[in-house]
Amino acid sequence: MTRVLKARRLLARSTLAVALCMTFTGMARATSILQTGFDLFKTPPGSSFDFPTVPNPQTVTFQGNLLGTFDFGSGPINVGQADTIVERLEDGGNLILDSDTIDIEIVALSLVSVSPIDLGFGAGFEDLFITLNTSSPSLQSNMTLNGLLTEGEPHGTFDSILNFSFDVVGSVGGFYATIEKTFTSSDNEWQHAPTGLPLIDDINHLLNAGNESNDFWPSGLVLHDTGGGQHSVIAAPEPGTAVLLGVGLVGLAARRRRKR
Repeated sequence: MTRVLKARRLLARSTLAVALCMTFTGMARATSILQTGFDLFKTPPGSSFDFPTVPNPQTVTFQGNLLGTFDFGSGPINVGQADTIVERLEDGGNLILDSDTIDIEIVALSLVSVSPIDLGFGAGFEDLFITLNTSSPSLQSNMTLNGLLTEGEPHGTFDSILNFSFDVVGSVGGFYATIEKTFTSSDNEWQHAPTGLPLIDDINHLLNAGNESNDFWPSGLVLHDTGGGQHSVIAAPEPGTAVLLGVGLVGLAARRRRKR
């Protein structure tokens, strides 16, 4: 009888230990200020990369080339106006420290030259494309989140270092080179409320499956310094926003002409 009681007590203790472990694990994740997810960006015209070693050395200006869809792990999903996607691989913040550094990775990049370029390899003027080289080993990249304990919108700032490789391909000459680059960025504002579209639940929206309190959204223009050019991105806007903005500017100009 005594052995049975001892066995029951041991079982009760082990069950309690497992329950506490599960509870504390759940609390640790629930108290993370930011949870893992993806950031979708659009590259406006004006980003540039230096090509100093080609026959015609020059700085080439690029803009975003829409990805259309992206597979986050369960099949292709429409990503709207996005051409650049960064994955946050870790939760950020724990309600104790005001800053935290987490691992990130660039998982998609698609750019096209604003105008045809002649790099001097005999293909003449052609569109130049930059795409992420996914066959290269992932390089260490990270993001430092600041202002974690300060409520408000924007919530804080972030700095990032992105290391990756991309392929340079011409529309006529084909593959030219694989180039390794480092994007550095600092003092960018972030917030919990969405600043772009599309909203994809469990990807960039409602990351805690309930509300937006653990989401992460860059606010405004994010400038990446490449040490030989620059790459600027904004949170991917709603499809048609740029068109509507253009229509609005045309209408404004027309009204001004009528007043004159």
